[in-house]
Amino acid sequence: MRQLLFPKYYRDFKCIGPACEDNCCTTNYEITINKEDYQFMLYKSKLKDEAKNIFERTPDRETYARFKLDEKGHCPLITHDGWCRVYIEDGEDHLPHVCKTYPRIADPRGTTLVDMSLTLGCPEAVRKLCFDPDALTFYERKERVKGKMPKNTYKRPAYFKTIRELVRDILYISDASFEESLYTVGVALSSLSSYENSESKDVFEAIAQVRDQVAQGYPRMMFQQQASSFMHQSVFLSCCMERIEIFLVHYPDSNRRLRHLFGEFRKLLPEELRTEPLHKLSSLWLDKLSNPQALKRYHSYIKKHPQLWNNYALWQANDMDFPKSVWQVYSTRVIFLYVYFRCCLILLAQDRELTDDDFVLVVQSLHTAFHNQNMVVFMKQVQFGFDHCLDLATTTGFSLTPLILLQTMKSSV
Repeated sequence: MRQLLFPKYYRDFKCIGPACEDNCCTTNYEITINKEDYQFMLYKSKLKDEAKNIFERTPDRETYARFKLDEKGHCPLITHDGWCRVYIEDGEDHLPHVCKTYPRIADPRGTTLVDMSLTLGCPEAVRKLCFDPDALTFYERKERVKGKMPKNTYKRPAYFKTIRELVRDILYISDASFEESLYTVGVALSSLSSYENSESKDVFEAIAQVRDQVAQGYPRMMFQQQASSFMHQSVFLSCCMERIEIFLVHYPDSNRRLRHLFGEFRKLLPEELRTEPLHKLSSLWLDKLSNPQALKRYHSYIKKHPQLWNNYALWQANDMDFPKSVWQVYSTRVIFLYVYFRCCLILLAQDRELTDDDFVLVVQSLHTAFHNQNMVVFMKQVQFGFDHCLDLATTTGFSLTPLILLQTMKSSV
């Protein structure tokens, strides 16, 4: 037997098909197919007569075959109004496995536990996760495994649950801004970093001491001591834009939503600058990010959805199996992605109120890019560029860069 853990947002998810603003059947994704589905399509499907021209074998790869996309990067089995012909002709049960399961993810934690989640490259997944205050209510189900269970070599550290609860409790401090809470998480993990991967029982005493410091407000006082600087935010945004623009040049047929978002940013520019690389306009972004009306609109929107960022930060913890994963990787990733998303939303709020569609666009467009392995190192590249620009590099221990970046945002909270 093995245990499946699945959150409410996973249980509630249903593909919305043609109504999706970024239908995964038309996004130039490589769509792979296993041997069983391949043989069904070629020999039993109602579409078998044309199936031999739709698939190609991939003998040099782990996958068995893949769809031949059309010249637009669309699946050849999608109808003009966005419906799947396999679904229509053969029924949902005969959809290829990847089509049936996406954006669902099953992350095995050894042989006895599986974490179920959704990838945020799907717009509807972002909505289900971020707009439901109860999205991260977890349920469990036992599943019988066929055959002999392999030996379980996966082991979570003894402090796993205690550290995870510490992060969750900090994020839900009721009178703290999200920036303050996230900064407090970073400080807490930094102060506990010497216990990472340690089996020492002293870690629990250290965690209790950190909880006392958090309760007394020490990390939040540290947060308030740093001078604010919109300049740091504009430089960071420019570093992100540079990496994304390089990615979009290298993959000209991919990620239409990210291209659309950057197109919206170009509309904010004077006519003579609209052909310039966005990452070279840091001083202009400085003016936009410090626009008091845009900041007011951003905070007004977030106030209506107070669970947005907490849900996202906790989703990252589940996705990364934190704190079994490297602690600083988790804190840096959440901080940097949050600052990027926040900056993007403030740019979109220059002349109008923000909408739920704006939030989904900003989060989903970047997570779609993460489907490409070349974007996996995105965070490291951004941090290197940001460190270099502001001379913030550190040589040992927890990097202070993410925490300094958060501190400089306090005036806009």
